[in-house]
Amino acid sequence: MDDPLAVMMEPGCAFEQVLQIGIHNDGDGAAGLTNIDVLLPATIRQFAWCDGDGKPLDTPGTPIETDEKLSRESGETPAVWINKEIRRVSTRGGVVCHFKFLVERNERCLPIRIKAQCDELPDDKEEERQNFELKIYNPTPPYDLRGTTL
Repeated sequence: MDDPLAVMMEPGCAFEQVLQIGIHNDGDGAAGLTNIDVLLPATIRQFAWCDGDGKPLDTPGTPIETDEKLSRESGETPAVWINKEIRRVSTRGGVVCHFKFLVERNERCLPIRIKAQCDELPDDKEEERQNFELKIYNPTPPYDLRGTTL
């Protein structure tokens, strides 16, 4: 199993997943207001910003519908997103934030898109985007994606 975002969980179990995002600034000076968007499939529940232990923040926000689609095994799926504003990202170190969501009993693979953009970027420069998949494997050999049959 060489997936950077992978967990092992028994079939039929739902669980809360907490993920960490690290933002760094490789520019010439500190970045001002920076927006971080996290997109997950619209079917996801309990999707919110949290601390590193999964405890909700004082202002967790509510997922918002978007016209963007995410790619899944079964094709494109509608998405929802949460946003976080970071006031300043210096060139010395970075910023770490966390989000959580509930992984349902039947999920095998969840697409995740993370976008970051600083207000100070020129209009012709695209926001940074990263696409990931959280894969959920069975904990017994042959470690196939949970819910698959051989």
